[in-house]
Amino acid sequence: MSRRTTLTSQPVPRLSMGTAFLYGAGIGLVGAAVMTLSQKLEQTMTSRPTSFVPGRTLERVFGLRARTDNELVTLNWAMHYGLGALAGGVRGVMSLWGIRGPVADFMFAGLRLATDQTLENATGVGALPWLRGRKEKVEEEEEEEEEEKRTGETRGQRGLTDGMGWGMNRTWPVNEQIIDLIHKNIYAFFTGYFVDRLVQ
Repeated sequence: MSRRTTLTSQPVPRLSMGTAFLYGAGIGLVGAAVMTLSQKLEQTMTSRPTSFVPGRTLERVFGLRARTDNELVTLNWAMHYGLGALAGGVRGVMSLWGIRGPVADFMFAGLRLATDQTLENATGVGALPWLRGRKEKVEEEEEEEEEEKRTGETRGQRGLTDGMGWGMNRTWPVNEQIIDLIHKNIYAFFTGYFVDRLVQ
């Protein structure tokens, strides 16, 4: 098995494209778990709050509405691992046709980040990296009023403030961009390495 990015001849696939996608999706799930672990370790050092932007994005994509904090957490995990599996499947197909190795991993990290950014900004949840001064209110008065009446506390006071400033002045600080890039690369290189080994 070779992890070389450039081959003198295109490899002859030994698997079907569907099988390669499923292999990649499975490893992508494990890669998402590894990325989660790296995020939790980083948060112990930086005290960065957990971002619920993935869950909010999933709400917008499917027209859902998290009525409780537990539902929002569930949506957050579903989006996190769902995209990890989907992107992993794409990496499996890349490897099947000889697009592999460290260069392919860098390409894959960009793909994973671009997927997040496209969905988050298309749904109006995220902030573009270069629009750091952008301000946009998200209408959630009814939900917040219900939660405040029920608990006497806002979502932020309950420790579920979005890392991207949901419902406030939404920006993406440079330091958080760098952190996100590091975690996406951990996911991409872990997933890419084991996908290449399995598919080839």
